[in-house]
Amino acid sequence: MFSFLKRTQTNVTRTSVWVTYLLLIVGICSPAICVVWLVRSAVESEESSLQRYVDESNEARLADAEELVRSRFNELSVGDSPERFVYPLSNERSYVVSEEATAARSALSSIRSEIADLPTEEAIRTLAMKIEAPEVAELRMLGGRLVGPILVGLAVSRAEESGSLPAELVGRFDAYVADLLESEVYSSQIRFLVERYAPFSNSAAVKLAAEREALKDKWLGELDPRTDLKDEFSTTLRTNSFLARRHANGSGLEVFTLESVFDSLAEIPRLSDWGIRIEFGNTAAETVLVRKLSGALGFLQLKMVDPVTVEDISQEKSHLYVIVGVIVLALSIVSGMAVVVSFRRQESVSRLKDDLVATVTHELKTPVSSIRLLVDTLLDEERRKKVDTSKYIELISRENQRLGALIDNFLSFSRMERAKGSFTLAPVNPAEVVQRAEEAFRERFVGQSYDLKSIVPEDLPFVLADTDAMVSALGNLLENAFKYGGSDKRILLSVKGSGAMVSFEVQDFGRGISAREQKKIFRKFYQVGEARGEHAGSVGLGLSIVDFIVSKHSGRIELESEPEKGSVFKLLIPYAQNTDR
Repeated sequence: MFSFLKRTQTNVTRTSVWVTYLLLIVGICSPAICVVWLVRSAVESEESSLQRYVDESNEARLADAEELVRSRFNELSVGDSPERFVYPLSNERSYVVSEEATAARSALSSIRSEIADLPTEEAIRTLAMKIEAPEVAELRMLGGRLVGPILVGLAVSRAEESGSLPAELVGRFDAYVADLLESEVYSSQIRFLVERYAPFSNSAAVKLAAEREALKDKWLGELDPRTDLKDEFSTTLRTNSFLARRHANGSGLEVFTLESVFDSLAEIPRLSDWGIRIEFGNTAAETVLVRKLSGALGFLQLKMVDPVTVEDISQEKSHLYVIVGVIVLALSIVSGMAVVVSFRRQESVSRLKDDLVATVTHELKTPVSSIRLLVDTLLDEERRKKVDTSKYIELISRENQRLGALIDNFLSFSRMERAKGSFTLAPVNPAEVVQRAEEAFRERFVGQSYDLKSIVPEDLPFVLADTDAMVSALGNLLENAFKYGGSDKRILLSVKGSGAMVSFEVQDFGRGISAREQKKIFRKFYQVGEARGEHAGSVGLGLSIVDFIVSKHSGRIELESEPEKGSVFKLLIPYAQNTDR
C-alpha cells in the first residue's frame, strides 16, 4: 500500500512538473520571439528609411555634378587645341572700289612678269619681299581677295617645282601667314593657302591651322547638307564626332570634337572626390546611380562609382539593434534557465521532503510496531513462558536505539534548516572524541557482526570542538561504513595530524562511491542510487549533518573513494591554539 501511494504521488508530481516546464518554455520563448521580431522590424524599417535617404543623397550628388559639368562646358574655349576650331558664319565679301581692284590686278600681273624668267630661289625671294610690302600685299581684288596670299601661292608653286622652299625664306613666309591667320580675313582664301603652304612651314600656328582645316572638312562632311548654320542653328549642334555652339559674340561657331569635350570634362577633380565618373556613350539605363545628360552633352552620362550605401550608414545602427536584441534574448534565456534551475532544485527538495515524510512515517512505524509486538508478547503470561525474556528485552532496546538515532538525525536536520547550531566549542582531546564515538557505535550495533579497529596517536594536540557534535559526526560516518562496508563490515577509525589540523578518518572497504556521486552525497536527503531503499532507517541526512557540523567547526570534509575499493571520509578540525574562539 505504501509503495502504491508513493508511485501515485510520483506520477502526479511528474505530470505537474512537465506542465510547469511547458509553461516556463512558453514564458521564455514568447518574449524571445517578440524581441527577435521587434529587432528585425526595427532593422528593416531603419534600412528602408536609410535607403530613401541614400537614394536622395546620391541623386543630389549627381545633380550637383551635372551642374558642375555644364558650368565647365560653358567655360571651354577653342584655345590651341587641334581638336577645336572656330567656324565663321559671315561670308560676306568686302566691298572693293574699282580703282583698288585695278591696281591689284596690275601689281599682280607685274610681279608675275618679273619672276617669270628668274630662277626658282630668286623668284621665291622676290615674292617674299613683295608680301612684306603692305602697299602690295594688302591690295584687294574684286571679291575681297588679298594679293599677299596669292603671292604666297605663287611661291609655293615654284617650291613644289624644286621640291623645297629655301630655309632662310620659310620664316618670312611663316610670319606673314601667321599674321594673316590672326586677321580673320576671307576664310576660303585662307583655307586654300594653309592647305598648300603647310607642308613647307615650320610654324606651329600654320600647322595647327592646317589640322583645323582638315578637321573642319570632316565636320562639314558630317553636317546635313540641308542645315542652314545661320538660320536653323541657335545654340548647339551635335554630329557623330563634333559638337558646335555659337560663339559668345555671335560671329561664328566654336566647334569641338566630342573626345576633346569628354577629356576636358573628365579632368574635373571634384567629380572623383564625389565618387562620380563621367562616361562617354550614354548607353546605360538611367538609375539612381546613373544620370544621363541632355542637350548638347547628351552623349555623356554621369555614373556613381563610389556611392553612399545603406550598409555604410546602417551598419553601426544594425549592430546596435542586434546587440540589444542579443542581450535581451540572452537575459531572457538566462533568467528562464535560472528559474528552471531554481524550480528544479525546489522540486527536487520538495520531492525529497515528500519522500522523507513517507520514509519517516515508515521508519518510525517499523520500530514502534516491533517494540509494541515484543512488549505485547512479554505482557502475555502464557507466551512469556515460551520465549527468552532477556533476548526480547535486548530486541526492544535495539529498536529503541534505532528509533532514537532516527530522531536525533531529524533534530540535527531541523537545526540545519534553521541555520542554528547550539555548539559549545572548547579544547577537546581527539582521543576522547574517538573513544566516545566508538563506544556509541558498539552500543548501537551490539550483537551484530563487524570488524572495527581504531588508531589514535598519544601526542595529538587538542582541537577546538563540541564533543557531542563531533561524536555525532563520527557516529554517522561509522554507521555509513557499517551499512555500505561490504559483507565483512571491516572499518578503520583513525586520527592523525594534518598541517594545522587534526584529521578524523573513517575508512571502509565496501563498494565505494563513483566520482559522479561524490559531488552529490553531501546534499540533504540524497542517497547513492544503488543504496536507495536498501537499508532501513536511511533517509539521506547523515552526510549533510556531518558536513554541517564540520563547517561550524571551521573545518572541512574530504572524501577519497574508488568503486569496489572502499571509501575514506576525513574530518579536518583546526587545533585549539590556532583559533580565536
